[in-house]
Amino acid sequence: MPARKGESADRFKAKIVSLLKWPDRLSLGLQLTVLFSALFGIALIFGFILYQFAERPHDEREVASYGDQQPAQTQRPETPQIVEDPDKAYSKRSNKPHPIDLSELAIEDTVLDDGTRDLSRLPPNLTLTEEPLLTDATPQASPPGQELKPEEPQESEQQAALTEQSLPVDANRKTSRKKTVLETEKPLVVVVLDDVGVNRTGARGAIGLSTPVTLAFMTYAAGVREQVGQAREMGHDVMLHFPMEPRGGQDPGPQALLTSLSEDELKARLAWGLDQFEGYVGVNNHMGSRFTEWSDGMRLVMEEMRKRKVFFMDSKTSANSVAEQEAERAGVPLLIRDIFLDNDYKKPATIMSQLLKAERIAKKQGYAIAIGHPHLQTLNVLEQWFPEARARGIEIATVSKLVDHLEKIDPDFASLETPD
Repeated sequence: MPARKGESADRFKAKIVSLLKWPDRLSLGLQLTVLFSALFGIALIFGFILYQFAERPHDEREVASYGDQQPAQTQRPETPQIVEDPDKAYSKRSNKPHPIDLSELAIEDTVLDDGTRDLSRLPPNLTLTEEPLLTDATPQASPPGQELKPEEPQESEQQAALTEQSLPVDANRKTSRKKTVLETEKPLVVVVLDDVGVNRTGARGAIGLSTPVTLAFMTYAAGVREQVGQAREMGHDVMLHFPMEPRGGQDPGPQALLTSLSEDELKARLAWGLDQFEGYVGVNNHMGSRFTEWSDGMRLVMEEMRKRKVFFMDSKTSANSVAEQEAERAGVPLLIRDIFLDNDYKKPATIMSQLLKAERIAKKQGYAIAIGHPHLQTLNVLEQWFPEARARGIEIATVSKLVDHLEKIDPDFASLETPD
């Protein structure tokens, strides 16, 4: 009996030793496989523990630390009140693609969205309006009996002068060419609508205006050549609206002119933009408060204007723009805006006040250039203003009509080519 117990114990020990030596009988590859499988399993367990801990709310971890505290109650955000006034409700919808600071710029360039074109062609930071679509290409006139009364001119003048007052102005800067006084039978007001083409509804409304004006089409607008053709058929002048770098880091759009680009890249972008469509009589800047202050960049722009025999219109988004100096050096005809119509695009009365200010300027110097955008409000105000301005002896002219007068006193304008 004792012998059997000794034999059993010896066999048990032998089995234990055999089990302990089992790795020696495995191949090296199989040993590595077992080792990595074990490590992977340990890593999974450790990761799961960390994941569970990380998922716990911050305040819950604090409760676990202090024990006797209760988790903080999360307060539900208050439900916003419904605004009954449609004007107030509309004011909550942004219509500005670029959050431009009026302390640095004189205009907030705007784009309207009707959902009919490819959003991928727009700057990534663009915020588009949710205005309802126009049911007709022609803006509707004001309802009978509701006469649009302009606001006091003092308020709108102060608003339009924000940039000029806040930016430092070079005391040695030459007197602007826009001060040239024309002798005309009637004062001329040239209305230029920028940003045309990106929004098809806004473009249709602008093209459908009852009076020919000047439409500046965006270089990167989808279907821009077709829209330009329609505008010219309706008797409008066409300009090319070229995106340029602003201050503040906003994105002016695809293929914009930037101060960080090399000369070769700037030339390539100029060629791309200026070849997007034909038939334009001149070019003006979209944004550009930084770029238009850069002499080297504007020199390249003016060289291209001279080659193509078109004028440049400075939208004057910076009081320190060097466009005039570079245009004079290159012998390029230059125009400069006088008034921005719709900085405050939500108030038709303010738009009308700016138009009346343009009339006053035109009576003093023979003409005035007023820049606006194809907002529904702006188009409606223009339709009301057209007959009223004519009744006051104002001629609503395209930019080509102004050039016809200027070429008699400025030889640079005589060198321009008329589009076919």
